[in-house]
Amino acid sequence: MKTKALTLFGTVALALVVSFPAFANKSSQVTALDNVPLPELPAQAAKLVAQAKAKEQKTVAIAVVQAAVQRSPVSAPFVVSAVARAVPSVAPVAAATAAALQPKQAGAIAKAAAAAAPSQAGNIVAAVCKELPASYRIVAIGVSEAVPAANQEILAAVSQAIPQLKSPIEQASKAAGLNPSVTIVIDRVPDTANPLTSPPTTSASTPPLVAPPPPPRPPKIPGSANGQANRNQVVIVQPGEGRLYHGP
Repeated sequence: MKTKALTLFGTVALALVVSFPAFANKSSQVTALDNVPLPELPAQAAKLVAQAKAKEQKTVAIAVVQAAVQRSPVSAPFVVSAVARAVPSVAPVAAATAAALQPKQAGAIAKAAAAAAPSQAGNIVAAVCKELPASYRIVAIGVSEAVPAANQEILAAVSQAIPQLKSPIEQASKAAGLNPSVTIVIDRVPDTANPLTSPPTTSASTPPLVAPPPPPRPPKIPGSANGQANRNQVVIVQPGEGRLYHGP
C-alpha cells in the first residue's frame, strides 16, 4: 500500500514538474506584451506564436491574442492577421478568440485572418461561426471577399458550424445557379432559418395584450345643480331697462 502511494505521489510530482515550464513560458509570453508599443503589438504577438513549440502554438496563440486584444481592442484584426500569416495553422483559433472578445469586429477579423492564411478560409469561417452563430452572414461574406476562390468551402463551413442552415443554404445555392457567389447565396437564406438570429414569434393561441378601454363617464342630467336654478328663474323684459330676474 505504501509503495503504491509513493508511486502515485511521484507520478503527480513529475507531471507538475513537466507542465510547470510550459505554464511559466506561456505566462512570460503574455507578460512580454505589456510593454510593447501598440504599433508593434501585432508583430510581437506573431513572433511569440511563431517561436513557440509546434504542439504549443495553438495554446500560445489563444493566450497571446487574448492579451493583445484586451490591451488594444481596435488592433484585433491586425493582431489576428499577423499571427495567421506567421503560423497559418492557428489562424482559425486566433480569429475565433479575437471575435469572441470583439463580436462587432467579427467580419473584419475573419476577413483579415483569411487574407493572411487563404488555405484556412473554410476553417476560419467554421471556427468563428461556432463562436458567434448570429454573425454568420458578415463572417462568410467577409472571408469570401478575401478568398473568392473558396466560395464552396465557405458555404460548407457555415453549414458545418450551424447545422440548421445546411438545408436553406443548399436550396439557395440551387436557386442561385451555377457557381454562385457567397453573397448571393447568403442573401437568399431567410432570416428565420437561423433560430439564433430570428426574432421570437408570438404564439397564435396567445392573444396580444391590449390596454382596457377607459371607464364610461357618468351621463349628464339636464337641469341639475345651477342649471336647474337658472331654469326656475323668471325673466322680465322692460323697455329701456334691460332684463330683470326673479327667483322662484
